[in-house]
Amino acid sequence: MFVFALMPVLSTLSNLVLLPTISSTFGQAGWTSVVLGQGIGAAVSVVCSLQWPTEGPALVARAPSPLAQAMLRASMRSRLVALVACLPFAVALIVIVDPPELLVCVLSCLATAAIGMSPMWYAVGIGRPSILIWLEGIPRLVGNLLSFGLILGGALLWTYPAVMLAVSVFTAVVSWFLLAGGIRGNGQVWRNEQNRRSVSFATLARSLDAGYNFILGPVVALLAPAAYPVFGACDRLGKVVISGLSIVPQGAAGWAAEPHDESVRIRRVRLARAWIMPVALLLFVFLTFATPTLVHLLFAGTVEVSLSTSALLAGVVCMAFLAQFLFLTGLAPTGHATAGYRYLVIGFAVGLPSLVVGTLLWGANGAFLGVLTAGALLVGLSLWRIRTAIRQVSVAAA
Repeated sequence: MFVFALMPVLSTLSNLVLLPTISSTFGQAGWTSVVLGQGIGAAVSVVCSLQWPTEGPALVARAPSPLAQAMLRASMRSRLVALVACLPFAVALIVIVDPPELLVCVLSCLATAAIGMSPMWYAVGIGRPSILIWLEGIPRLVGNLLSFGLILGGALLWTYPAVMLAVSVFTAVVSWFLLAGGIRGNGQVWRNEQNRRSVSFATLARSLDAGYNFILGPVVALLAPAAYPVFGACDRLGKVVISGLSIVPQGAAGWAAEPHDESVRIRRVRLARAWIMPVALLLFVFLTFATPTLVHLLFAGTVEVSLSTSALLAGVVCMAFLAQFLFLTGLAPTGHATAGYRYLVIGFAVGLPSLVVGTLLWGANGAFLGVLTAGALLVGLSLWRIRTAIRQVSVAAA
């Protein structure tokens, strides 16, 4: 539990140190370029991570140690291929959007995209989340502090994403040699039992999910440039919160999927669903009232946010957090991961048009309203499927 508390602290501390410095030193042009690049890179990281962050912890938790290591090796190979394939499209999108600082935006995209090679899901699945502290948390904090010092010393803004790109590459290389067995491996070979159609659908669903969760910034920047500073600042804050909280569903996923007895798994799924709802409500209330102050501090007063915008952002963050939590601790452990992927496709089909229409009509608020609509639909469908699965097991047991 110490690790689960420490990782969000390290992630949040990094953002609290750098964002105000970048905003005050390089102005709105600087931080919008960084945030836009990170948003596009985050989309790439979701796509290239394939289905591993959602299904990987459960697979690894039930596998013997040599086979689990083979899974990590196979995942890193496939994720690297996907990453290389996605990067040209990401760079092309950045060129089309034309941010104020092109090099900064591209490097920010690359640094964030490389996070898709993270072994977080593997560490959680094998029950050793503590390795994430020295493998990801501390290197990322050191990279941010180094960037902070360079910027204070007069370095150009591109040095920040360049340092963070080096950190992401370091994490991937160390993971390959220390966790995945290096070049030779352990002799075990893991083959995915899913057919290509299932894997392709899972990848497509996560790609579409990335579309309406992370390509929001470029869409708003293209359709309503004047609304982007407010939207970009709030969206960045939301990503910071979601990133900091991501270890919660990741950690709970291994706990929920660990038991081989189906009835025990169902009890854990029911318990997880019960306690996460008040947590989400508290998160919504906190963000609604804290967002204006947080945005003002993080972006050095270069942008101000109204209470209505902060309430919409709070709703978006809560829906995203709940959707991730319910997938990892509800749909996946009950054998309904495929249904979850279908819901992602439905969410995209509803969310992207809602985002476009909302942005054109009401700017930043309309964009958040469109994303909130898709998120609420996704959470509602997930809760319905989990409740149905629990009822089916209860009837069978009776």
